[in-house]
Amino acid sequence: MSNFGLVVIGAHHGYWLQDEVKKTSKNILLVEPVPYNILQLKERYKNLNNIFFDQSFVSNDNSIISFFL
Repeated sequence: MSNFGLVVIGAHHGYWLQDEVKKTSKNILLVEPVPYNILQLKERYKNLNNIFFDQSFVSNDNSIISFFL
């Protein structure tokens, strides 16, 4: 995590992150499990090469659970 200047868990569609993203020159990690939201994130920030996307669900254990949206 020290490789990133900004880490957002539950980045949604990214609209409300735009100001923070513009202020961050270091690498940015955006975590979002919802398929249509991750597509919007990738489209919104496609011209920035310091952003990494992770389509994951964050939990406190390693079990596999159903995720409803």
